[in-house]
Amino acid sequence: EQMYLDACEGYRVDVWFNNGGNYLELDQLSLHSNWVRNLPIYMVVGDTLFTHAGTWPGVDPAESIAAGKADGLVWLREPFMTIGPQLEKWTDSLKRVVHGHTPFFEDELLGQVNVSQKGDRIGIDSGAYFTDILTSYNTTQNTFTQYTV
Repeated sequence: EQMYLDACEGYRVDVWFNNGGNYLELDQLSLHSNWVRNLPIYMVVGDTLFTHAGTWPGVDPAESIAAGKADGLVWLREPFMTIGPQLEKWTDSLKRVVHGHTPFFEDELLGQVNVSQKGDRIGIDSGAYFTDILTSYNTTQNTFTQYTV
């Protein structure tokens, strides 16, 4: 979403195109940029926190945003991917973080991607922009569904 917003404003348009965007989409989608700009950076559903990229380990995402570090929730990979969200350091009510941003390659030579689960971190980025497979996670059933797009 941030790449899209940047491209709508004429900034880093090459990044949008290099990640699967195209001119037609950008022209049509620019009508929705205000709506996208006002979406929340993260969302909590029950005992699950959803974010694009992850969280700073051991830090409440609301504190990250207040400290001017919202970009971490959009772009962060490390140390989140290695050590996880460390939820126990700031919450008793959340049990997991579901995120995208980092495809997990089961077999890099074959380009096979899958769900990545490690502790209280669940990665559902199946690289839809290059695999045409989109993954969703059902919090109530603890199940994954993959769709061909």
